[in-house]
Amino acid sequence: MPPLEALDRLSARTATVALGVLTGGIIVGLASLDGGSIDAAMVVSLAFWALFAAAVLLRREAGLRGRRAALLVLAGFALVGVVLPLTHFAS
Repeated sequence: MPPLEALDRLSARTATVALGVLTGGIIVGLASLDGGSIDAAMVVSLAFWALFAAAVLLRREAGLRGRRAALLVLAGFALVGVVLPLTHFAS
């Protein structure tokens, strides 16, 4: 097993990359938006963006590390894995 500090750094990097990719996806989605219609997937995506931004910001500014930081990032990834397929394919 890798050391916990290495796993903590990996978690932080993964959350930062996820925030960047999600930001890019939101920008592309907003650029291709026609007619100003907002659906549930857009609202959920913005909520996930806020969750990952809070995780990255709390890690940098408040020093959130360890178990609490890992649980916050894990909750974000779990919600993305469950909610986004439901909003895209449950029509």
